[in-house]
Amino acid sequence: MEKNKRPVPIGIDNFKKVIEGGYCYVDKTDLIEDVLTRGALVNLFPRPRRFGKTLTISMLENYFNIKKKEENINLFNGLKIKEASEKIREQQGKYPVINLNLKSVKDTVWEKELYKLKGVISKLYQSNVEVQSELNNIEKKYFQNIMEMNANEEDYQLSLKNLSEYLYRYYKQPVVILIDEYDAPIETGFINGFYDDVINFMRNFFGEALKTNDYLKLSCMTGILRVSKESIFSGLNNPKIYSILNKAYSEYFGFLPEEVDKLLEEYGVENKEEVKRWYDGYNFAGTEIYNPWSILNVLDTKELQTYWVNTGGTALLEVMLKNAEGDVKKDLEDLMQGKTIEINLNENIVYSDITGSRDNIFNFMLMCGYVTVEKQERIGKRIIGKLRIPNMEVEIAFETIVNRWFEQNNARKEIEDLQRAILRDDKELVELILNQLMKKSISYFENVENFYHGFVLGLLVDMGENYIVESNRESGYGRYDMKIEKKDGTIGVIMEFKTVKEEEKMEEMAEKALEQIEKNEYYLGMKERGITTVLKYGIAFNNKKAVIK
Repeated sequence: MEKNKRPVPIGIDNFKKVIEGGYCYVDKTDLIEDVLTRGALVNLFPRPRRFGKTLTISMLENYFNIKKKEENINLFNGLKIKEASEKIREQQGKYPVINLNLKSVKDTVWEKELYKLKGVISKLYQSNVEVQSELNNIEKKYFQNIMEMNANEEDYQLSLKNLSEYLYRYYKQPVVILIDEYDAPIETGFINGFYDDVINFMRNFFGEALKTNDYLKLSCMTGILRVSKESIFSGLNNPKIYSILNKAYSEYFGFLPEEVDKLLEEYGVENKEEVKRWYDGYNFAGTEIYNPWSILNVLDTKELQTYWVNTGGTALLEVMLKNAEGDVKKDLEDLMQGKTIEINLNENIVYSDITGSRDNIFNFMLMCGYVTVEKQERIGKRIIGKLRIPNMEVEIAFETIVNRWFEQNNARKEIEDLQRAILRDDKELVELILNQLMKKSISYFENVENFYHGFVLGLLVDMGENYIVESNRESGYGRYDMKIEKKDGTIGVIMEFKTVKEEEKMEEMAEKALEQIEKNEYYLGMKERGITTVLKYGIAFNNKKAVIK
């Protein structure tokens, strides 16, 4: 470390250690004044991984904690919070604090995760044994059972609220409840198949402590997803949720451009434009934000590389991509090419509703930091957002994750996507998936139309008992190459194939194939049977490529 340079706190998210150790710190203490001034009883701050959530919770704990009043009296000297009004400053060291970190409460089965959760709660009680002097015998027995992890599940569900009451009685002050990574156990439950178990526990655990709790001064919670529709938040005392789409608190998580400029100057990092290209680009409700974890690592190593993306956290994303519909693939490829995509913005992501739906996937990616909003506008009741990849670091991660998904996703899933896209008349997507399947499945050979005919027939022949798939049958004034017809008479598809030896003529031949369908009226038989929706596909093949009109 160069002389006169503050050490960089890589992996240190304890506020007191950072300040007392003289580590590099970007002053965000005015968040304390903001929380107290706004006056919301329950505050939730959803932010991506490694964006300063744990350090923020630690800062709040050290500011409010009545038990640390004397040892922390000078901890905030020289920081922004000292410029606040007397009313704000007099609340330093005034309240008992419950600081609950759920980051490590993860396991593959509910019983083991519940055991870890009980262990975290047990330590909370152990760190507040002084309150037992205010308890009656029954309460003391309950307290002891929680500490010794002998209580039943229902007792643990009440433990957060009960501890707040015990602290209030002892210190004669309302309690500040801080919960870091509140959704970590929920995400793990969803991924590993015990979602209902963890939700049932958390609904009571959080609900009892944060709803109708007369002993509560305020609560601040962090996580990745907003999930305000989750039943665990139903009926809370009007929780205020400040996501990356809210202007309020947008400057407190992550580094602002002017903060990064000062850091780069202090640590002698000269290539500012390259740093910007690698780690800037996040848009939190109009506030430009750099990834703080990556910037700290650059200060430490002076090297531009992927830091944030190497810290894990992709399991849920990969679960969602595994079940994604085919049109998501084109969106992902557009993003990797530097384009934007449009989605309906929805902060109310609910784990139980996360499927392969396009909007859910990209809203999840937005909350996790893989994409950011370039522009948003309200159209009626909908908020439309244009999304892009924020910077080079995420682009590299994006390509790694998406390419792995493409590789792992077997042909069966792609075939199902192809079949659905055909019935939606999404020619662009049909062309994309067909080319992907051909690239994986076909070796180069002479252009033989019968081969392509058989290849496509093989992809479509098992569409299910509700569809009829036929080829080379007479209809209208000739023989169509392929027909799909839904048995209920709602939709039909006609396909005509052409092979081309010159790639540059593929567009022209696809158009001719489409014209042949019209000229020979291959769809007459369908019309006679009352099918009014007939989709027409002209397809030209050349080696491993297809063009569709």
